[in-house]
Amino acid sequence: MRRRSLTLIEVAIAAAILALVLGISLGASLSASASNAALLATAELDQTGRRLFAQLRRELHQSGTDATSGTDRVESPASGASADLTAGDALTFQTRIAIGSADPEDDWGADPSHPKQKVRYRLVADGQVTGVEGGPYPRYRLVRERLDAANNVLETVRVCTHITEFRVTRDAGSRTVLLEVRFTRQNTQWRTGTPPDPIHREFRERIALLNG
Repeated sequence: MRRRSLTLIEVAIAAAILALVLGISLGASLSASASNAALLATAELDQTGRRLFAQLRRELHQSGTDATSGTDRVESPASGASADLTAGDALTFQTRIAIGSADPEDDWGADPSHPKQKVRYRLVADGQVTGVEGGPYPRYRLVRERLDAANNVLETVRVCTHITEFRVTRDAGSRTVLLEVRFTRQNTQWRTGTPPDPIHREFRERIALLNG
């Protein structure tokens, strides 16, 4: 008994069904890829923010006010001021880098056994965040500069990038510094059409100045 051959209409229907299945599979794969990329970017920004604030917390804890002279060891911004940092702006302060158990907490003298250093965290223009709704946004990288007494730069180290907002607030008379930082990245899977929402991560912490 001879088997019946498929008609042209049946072949066309089978091809259409196959194309539909492949299209759905491809769409699901692309959606999963975009979701994974967004999750990875979010995790990277989370890690960057935690690492940055751990470093700033450690160094600002060792800053403060000279109890003898009354000198404020956070030079910029001044007490009672707030600043939205942009390219060239900085957070500048002196910090003690080694404290023994017997060291007086407010010692800002020249004793070499109580070493200090002046540091400046400065924003540098780093292009723009493009491919985002409402953008582009200016993007900055943060560098840490070690300074001498005359504010000459002795060493520069890149800290992080993808910063779109960096705000520093110092309430008058308060021995704290409020830091607010926003990181922004575009969705790397976007190609055409309406851009998706950018990936934002925000960090905020009030850090105590413990020396002085």
